[in-house]
Amino acid sequence: MYLHINFKKYIICAIFVLIHNCVFAQFGKIGGNRGNLNDENTVGNIRNNTNDTTKQDITRSNKNKIINLKIRATNFYGNVIFLDTAINNLHTKWNLPYFEQNLGNVNSAVYSLKFKMPMQATQLLGNTNYTSYNNNIDSILFYNTSNPYTQMRFNGGNKQENGIQILHTQNVNALTNFSFSYSKYGGPGFYNLQRAFRDNAHFAMQFRPHAKSRYSGQYAIVYNKNQQDENGGIANEDDLIDPIWVQRNTVPVNYTSSNLRATASATKNVYRQMQLHIKNMYALSFANTAQDSIMRTPNLQVFYGLKIHAEKQIFKDRDPNNLKYNLLTDSVFKNYDTIIAINKVNTISNEFGIKLPNVKKLHAGLEAVFGIEIQNHGYAKVTKNYFNNYVSALLTNTDTASKWDFSASAKLYLLGKAVGNYAIDARASRVIKNNIISVQFLQTLQDAPYIMQQYVANFYGWNNNLKKQFITQLGANMVLKKYKLQAGLQNYTILNYTYFTDSLIVQQALNPLVLLQANVQKDFTYKKWQLQTNAILQPTTNTAPVNLPTIIANINLGYTSYIFKRSLLANIGIQATYNNNFYTPGYSAFINNYTFSNAYLQKNLPQLGVFFNGKVKTFRYSLQVLEMQQTFNTSDFENTIGKNRMLLANYPAPNLQFKFGFSWVFLN
Repeated sequence: MYLHINFKKYIICAIFVLIHNCVFAQFGKIGGNRGNLNDENTVGNIRNNTNDTTKQDITRSNKNKIINLKIRATNFYGNVIFLDTAINNLHTKWNLPYFEQNLGNVNSAVYSLKFKMPMQATQLLGNTNYTSYNNNIDSILFYNTSNPYTQMRFNGGNKQENGIQILHTQNVNALTNFSFSYSKYGGPGFYNLQRAFRDNAHFAMQFRPHAKSRYSGQYAIVYNKNQQDENGGIANEDDLIDPIWVQRNTVPVNYTSSNLRATASATKNVYRQMQLHIKNMYALSFANTAQDSIMRTPNLQVFYGLKIHAEKQIFKDRDPNNLKYNLLTDSVFKNYDTIIAINKVNTISNEFGIKLPNVKKLHAGLEAVFGIEIQNHGYAKVTKNYFNNYVSALLTNTDTASKWDFSASAKLYLLGKAVGNYAIDARASRVIKNNIISVQFLQTLQDAPYIMQQYVANFYGWNNNLKKQFITQLGANMVLKKYKLQAGLQNYTILNYTYFTDSLIVQQALNPLVLLQANVQKDFTYKKWQLQTNAILQPTTNTAPVNLPTIIANINLGYTSYIFKRSLLANIGIQATYNNNFYTPGYSAFINNYTFSNAYLQKNLPQLGVFFNGKVKTFRYSLQVLEMQQTFNTSDFENTIGKNRMLLANYPAPNLQFKFGFSWVFLN
């Protein structure tokens, strides 16, 4: 009862202080030592330091000096996230990573040119198209700020592309902090019936009434909604060089508009996701240290955790026809027939555990968990419930003096539908003369995604008996700070790799999928010039059921300098991304997923763009011009005058794009 009353009290206090802060934040008051969180910089292991880390370096020698601020935060797994206000790569923060692409409109389904494989012991729905846009519970940060912090961010572009994000965090007391954010992005796109948008929100709180309290807690919830109209791609690629269709929104597309509105497609997908994580901890004993009378540090805690992961995929088509669905069904559609498919996976986990923040003999923190999991699978109103039991453990380094750093986690399902599934994640690094060498080992035995096993629409569906996927990832990385060089090597070995064919049939690879992937990043600096180069090499065999380019390369060349009597820090430059010719995947709106295909060979010029980034005190902004290579698409290049870059079959990239964005921090 004591905990319940205090929790309500701090929630009321948080709301009151938030309202108070938001009013004064609009004046942009700046002064004193401040915290800032803008760009992620690096990740390391937590060192059990509870000090307020926002009171760090602030460069502000005069009124016109650019303010450089730093802040540190932690996540659920004890990792420390360092954030800064650098602007050299600010323009990349507004876009997808250089190795990812969508269907030609912001917020539409994403395909990664760099091989990535979801690895988890429990079963998920199988829609990963929006991961790059969405909040993830594992990435939620818990801050410790000396002052309230509010950030407003706005993005815009031609063709009515726009979005806004608001983030706020502040401390209620020295050990209690909350944060929340909301963002909304979207736009109709360059082509007809291509509208896509998203909503993202989160709330997080870390709670401890006072330094001697036995109670503490971490609470977080995220919500993501992605919706996109499906136009099926353009009807004919040659239309891109026909003067009749110089206005791209008039190019004929494969799917029609809605019966209700001419501007909305009759075919659309909606993906919703909600994640909740609650962790209540109680200290049974405290560390016996000289500072114990001031800050009682637990050395033995018990805890209860609640995790909820809910996913739902909704597909609707108000204008089905026999030709459109000939791969899925031989049904004869009538006027005003509507295809509806609603598939979902809900997972609820109750965890009971023990936590030893610092085992002195091991120089590590140890956390052990027993979990009871309930999974709800189904479609529409027809669902099935499954019960699973599992154990897990997490070991993290706590020796701040050691040059070694390590972490290891393991999860094993003992009973239920998921019996035998497991996940192992082991990482170690070593500092050698200010350089870092690290290795990692990841392995999972996991069920194939739910929508590949079972999918139900009112006119078609499938029920497949698929083998479990066995995935091993070995990796090594090095960071040579003196040479500004980062390099990594990853090796994937996957048994029973599961994928969709371009005929919308689910298959599992008969032979192991083995893929070697190398990543290199090298920075060059000469006076005020900076050149950042990135390269990915991932050779695959002709028989591997994956669509990947062998080479992906990216460069950013910029010049950074203070101007206007050091009132403005400016960064201007060019960027380019290249990948070699490769057979692209297909995309199916019916499953809102990408498919393995050998039907379309992509041949493109490198993607070119220019950028201008700037910062005035706590105000940052970026201007970009993208897809500039279309200017050079002459008869010397595949005889395609003015033709747009093709992303995959039927889906061209936008025209010349103008984008801008700003981020404004209010500090009190």
